[in-house]
Formats: sequence, C-alpha cells, structure tokens
Amino acid sequence: MASITSWTRFEPVPRSTDMTGGLRAELADPLWLLGRQWQFGELAAEDAGSPVESMLTVEVAPLTRLHPGQVAGAAAARSVDLVDPTAPLESMVERRPVQGTVLDARLAVEAGQHFMRLLGTHSAPAQRARYLDEYALVDRGDPDEHDLVTRRWWSSVAGRVPDGRRLLDDLVRHRGAAPALTSLPPVPAVPANQRARVLKAANDLLRWWESFVDEPTAAADSWDPRRLEYSFATQATLSDGHVVLRADDYEGGRLDWFEFEADTRIDLGPPNADPSTTARTLVRRTMPSPAFYAGMPADRFWEFEDISVRFGSSSVGRTDLAHMLLNEFALAYGNDWFVVPLTLPTGSVCAVRDLRVIDSFGVSTTVRRSVGGGWSMFDLSLRAGAAGRAAGLFFLPSTVEVAQEGDPIEEVAWFRDEMANVVWAVERSTESPAGGSVDRYEHAQQRAASAASQEVVGDVGDASLAYRLNSTVPENWFPLVPVRPPGAPAGVVHLELRPIRRVAADGTSDVALPRSRVLTATDPLVIEEEEIGRDGVNAQLRWELTRDHDGRYHLWLAHRVTTGRGEGSSGLGFDLARPV
Repeated sequence: MASITSWTRFEPVPRSTDMTGGLRAELADPLWLLGRQWQFGELAAEDAGSPVESMLTVEVAPLTRLHPGQVAGAAAARSVDLVDPTAPLESMVERRPVQGTVLDARLAVEAGQHFMRLLGTHSAPAQRARYLDEYALVDRGDPDEHDLVTRRWWSSVAGRVPDGRRLLDDLVRHRGAAPALTSLPPVPAVPANQRARVLKAANDLLRWWESFVDEPTAAADSWDPRRLEYSFATQATLSDGHVVLRADDYEGGRLDWFEFEADTRIDLGPPNADPSTTARTLVRRTMPSPAFYAGMPADRFWEFEDISVRFGSSSVGRTDLAHMLLNEFALAYGNDWFVVPLTLPTGSVCAVRDLRVIDSFGVSTTVRRSVGGGWSMFDLSLRAGAAGRAAGLFFLPSTVEVAQEGDPIEEVAWFRDEMANVVWAVERSTESPAGGSVDRYEHAQQRAASAASQEVVGDVGDASLAYRLNSTVPENWFPLVPVRPPGAPAGVVHLELRPIRRVAADGTSDVALPRSRVLTATDPLVIEEEEIGRDGVNAQLRWELTRDHDGRYHLWLAHRVTTGRGEGSSGLGFDLARPV
C-alpha cells in the first residue's frame, strides 16, 4: 500500500574502486565522437591561422590646456596650461573656495597653530609672543546664539593663537614674485640674532600652506550654480590637429572617460613650449592573447567551466533582444576576440594609427577600426559638428583612484511641491566656523521656540476658529518660484529663489536668508527649471583628500550632487481657519 512517508533511492554500485577508466571517457565507437565533431562544425576547415604577432602604432598626446566652466566666446583666453597632466582632474575641477568663507576662520587658526609649532622647531619659541600680539585673532562676527560648538571653540582659541590668514597675507605680499622669502616684514620687530630662525619658519609656513589646500582662482571656477553641476573642457594636440574633451554636466564624484565628449570646432589655445606637451608615436610589437571572461564556454573537452556565471540558465522574454544577443555573442563568438595590451600614461589621448596582425601562416593583415552598427566599445561621443578625425580616440584621464571623503559640512535638498506650485530648497546643514556643520533643522526649531508665537492675543469669546493669512514653514525652507526670463519664448521658465517674510504676532517681521553656498552663489539665485526633476536633487559639500602618482597630497572642498527622494509637501496654505 502506497505511503507518503516512505521513499526509495537508487544508488550506483561501482564494480571497481579505480576511477582511471571513467576519467578517460573511453568510447566503444570512435565514429560517434567524429560524428559529433562534424555536427558541431569542428571538421570544417576555414584556412585561417592563429594570430602570433601584432604590431600596433599609436599616437599619444598629453593634456595641455584646461578651460573651467562652459566653453563659450574667447575660450583660449580663459584657458590655462596644465603643468602636470597626470595630476588628478577632480582636484582641479571640483575645488571650491575657502578664503573669505565661513571655514576661513578655522583655517586661519590652524595656520597660526602651525606657525607656533614651526617657531619651536627652529629654536625661536621666544618670538611667539611677538606674533601673537601683532596678529591677534579679530572677532569675525558673533556666532549664532544657538551654535554652541562654535561659541566654545572661539572662546578656546581667542588670545592663544595668532591669525594665520593675516600672517600669510603679509608674508606673501612681502615675498612678491620671488620663490622664497629673503627677509621678514618690518613688523613685528624680531631681534637680529633671531631673524634667520624666524625666516626659516616663515618659509616653511608658506610651503605648507601652498600645498595644504587646493583653491580655485576667481577666473578658474568650474561650478555652474544655474545647473548645480561642474562644466569644464581639456585639450590635447595630435599631429592632425587638436581635440577638445568637454564635460558639460559633471555632478562630482569620480571622473571617467564616458563623462567627456570630443569636439574639434573650438580651440583652447596653443600649448606651452615644453617638449613634454608634444605628441609621441609609439610602436608596440606583442603577441595577442585570447580574451577571457567569467562564464566563458570551455574550448576543451572534459574541462570544468566556471559555474558562477551561467548564460544558459538565464531567463529572457521573447522581446528582450539585447539580452539574447549578448548571450549569443558570449556563447558562440566569445573565443573570436584577442587582446593586444598597451600601456598609456594617464592624462593622455591616444589615436590608433595602424594595427597589423601576423598569423601562424606568416600572412600580415591590417585590422581596421570597426564602425558597423554605429556602436563601438570605449569610444568617445562626438559633439555635433566635430570632425571625423575625433572618432575612435581613446581617452585615459588622470583621475582619483582612492580618496578619503569627510562628512558633509553642507547639505541642501531640492524637491517639487506640486500643491504649493513651488520648488523648495531645504537647508539640512550648513558650514560652521569651527570646521563642522550646523544642523539647520534643529537651529530653526530653537529659533521658532524663542520667537513670538502666533497665539491669539486678547479675549476671543466663544470663538472656536481663528483666521490665519497663511501657514508657516521652517526658516530653513526657501521657495523657488517659476519666472519667465525676459524675451524668452512661451513655456520657458527659470526657478528664482524668493525669501519669505515672516510676521510675528506682535507685528514685527523678519526675513530669513539662506546660508549655504549653493543658495548664495548668486543674488538672486536662478536655477534652470529642468535641473530639478520629479526625483529632486540633493547637494552636499565635503572635504576630499587624495594622493597623486608622486605621493603629493591634494585637499579640496567639493560639491556632490545626487538624486533626491522624490516630491514633497510643505503644508503651505493661505486663508486658513484653524482651531483656537
């Protein structure tokens, strides 16, 4: 009688403990194996040899010029020479100013502390008091009453550390165009027997500061406040002309070749006369090696394949042509590809001039660039109107491999509020003079608690409802309203920031102004309407630290723009009746 609680298992019983015969995969009929080879086309001769040698001729040109910002008008006049094309592009493009900002106070203190240490290192500790009196820290404005961290930090450094920023400005002004200081400024008066020691400390301070933080000049800022992204261009000169590589919508993070478009219609100016900026021709003779990838079918009988990738087990729909073509290519034509290695310097543009392959029969074949189907791997996109010589170039930018990122010291969230028909920019955190960040939400709550509330004043009788002209939003919320630019066609609008005037119950009014960098970049702030989509935008400001190929440190402030969390609602309303 059948039972669902019992089962039967069949197990093979080998007649021998020797596995040699099974591993040999012996066949009683050899013709069967020949028939299978014939069915798979292995007996069909193609009269083709295997590649045994390749000769590759390429032209390599280093990057010579850099244009910050959108390329327009006199591009050559605004471009600068790239002294070191192998330096990380991120540190040159993303750098944000520090001098004259909120963070300048913290760096002034750090520079003063370092100079005090240098005076002790060069055996001149007695001169600390002179510089402490001459460059006493000047109060840069009272910190916000609710920013307790900054208030405590400022009280701890006042009177104990000189203002390093003022000291540096005087030293740079006294040095002039010379490579180093040869004398000290007249004040403070340093004794003659101590001047040589203090002079060494001053030169060490200048060298430390110039390599401490990367800052952009006023004319070399790549940040576009209207689009919340970076834009820049770089140029290399080949034998057949220059090529400009444009990155018009870089949002920060990590640069790579696909961020760029090739253009030949503009010119960023001639490179300097340094021989290292001239294009070089390289010839490499090597043996091509077959390309391998995970899940590639084995080309030998009885070879174990990698089971981590199984193209045969993938499930695709009837209309998923791209997926099926990828599987067909990987399973049927994967062993038709060969790799010719080529080592290139970072920060260069490479153009393949000739590729010849010699097979096992001694036949030399010239391999041309594949342009079928309008697609090619690792090919730069061409700007509209670019010459055909820009096609097929390989760009290897000098980018940051590993960087240490600090916590965000500023964060602003942008999102659409369809009910209020505005775009809100919410300051979640802003910079603090102490070097950290201020929580703007907590700050707004503290200010709202200390301000006069909108309570009904006087006897309201038996009234249960009170009229409100409008509801309130926290002071760290700033609306951007649609504005039609003058002379723009119908349907074209920009987003313009409009601060809110808040009226207290006692009749006094107050206008809270933004504090973040992205909201105070221009006055008034105007954003292109298409930049704030339905997903919203999140903009952060943080420190970046990395080392380049020769071990030098690079420290800079950078914006990071990422996708937001979708639409939101402020609850803003007008002509409201609220319970008393």
